[in-house]
Amino acid sequence: MTADKRTRDVILAKTVNEERWAYARRMQRLSFEQMEELSAAPVERGGLGYVVPVRILKRRADAYFEQMRATVSDERATRAERQSYEIDERARAARADFVAAREAGDAKAIEAADRRLAAAMKDERELFGLNAPTRVETTVTTRDGVLDDLNAALVSLGREPVESAD
Repeated sequence: MTADKRTRDVILAKTVNEERWAYARRMQRLSFEQMEELSAAPVERGGLGYVVPVRILKRRADAYFEQMRATVSDERATRAERQSYEIDERARAARADFVAAREAGDAKAIEAADRRLAAAMKDERELFGLNAPTRVETTVTTRDGVLDDLNAALVSLGREPVESAD
């Protein structure tokens, strides 16, 4: 293997690694600025071990997404499942904060955790359509209405309509 081929292989492997890393960070919903900062962190802490500029990260994430487009399922059910998981994580964190704040007797922290939990529950209701108002249609049937319906049925059968006894 020549030195040029080895160099090309190393660059290709590095590019593929950066693409996968950038795409995974996008799926974690990190901004490109956060990704640039994290890229400098050691591999053991989730980084790449060197700084990758924002403009390169954008290209890497886009390139990997284009490769994955055929296999990435962005169906509604898949998105709902992912969003449900994220909402569950937020609710668990809010509950844990609520318990810790209650034990500490911190009223402001209790209130903040309660608001975060309520927001997560609201998001869950919206996600699954449980927040939609229930519509109940009612009809009021009067004696005259019943008589009208009966007469219409009799006429459609070729019979004579009946008259009210009143």
